[in-house]
Amino acid sequence: MLSRYLIYIVATAAIALLIFIRAWDPLPVESLRHRQFDLFQNIEPRAKAELPIVIVDVDEESLATFGQWPWPRTLLADLVATLNKAGAVGIGFNFLFAEADRASPDKWAQTAPQLNKEIALAPKRMPSNDGIFARQIRRGRAVMGQSTTTREIEDNREEIARKASIVKVGGEPIGRLFAFLGIARNLEILEISAAGLGMVTLLPEADGVVRRPPLIIRVGDEI
Repeated sequence: MLSRYLIYIVATAAIALLIFIRAWDPLPVESLRHRQFDLFQNIEPRAKAELPIVIVDVDEESLATFGQWPWPRTLLADLVATLNKAGAVGIGFNFLFAEADRASPDKWAQTAPQLNKEIALAPKRMPSNDGIFARQIRRGRAVMGQSTTTREIEDNREEIARKASIVKVGGEPIGRLFAFLGIARNLEILEISAAGLGMVTLLPEADGVVRRPPLIIRVGDEI
């Protein structure tokens, strides 16, 4: 009878120890979990399926055709218009447009002090490249990318731009979400015109491999 109680005690202690180690999740345990996950992926990888998604990449061929990056926003506006004509349901950008287009006529005139006043005034009367791009974004149901930062970024916009409503049911989730201090954002005219805003933040594991993206994050006290 004593030996049976001893077995129960040892088994309970072992289970408690394993639970503690899993909750603590030290680096060796985390590494072992990752290796096990990767092993399962290699043994039975996800079956390839046809998805209605097209990646429009800024590759070497594109740069050779249209010139160095960044391209004028008017060129990107034409790209959005072409995708719309091709039947794109939605368009997502995974890079940021945080500053005004330097190729815009009004901005370009500022970089050419050798122009006389009459000639320099003409470009300033022309529509800005960002305004043209914003109009196409509005027509194209585009989603603009934002990026989180590990430091606060000064922004004259008081509220974090958010296109979707968030409903909380039950307890407060703030403490369980990945937290960041700031957001790198696009020009206000582009974010206002966009149909949606999404983070391009990726969180690699300890070994540098990205295995899961966060679906919801928080910046300060904002989800």
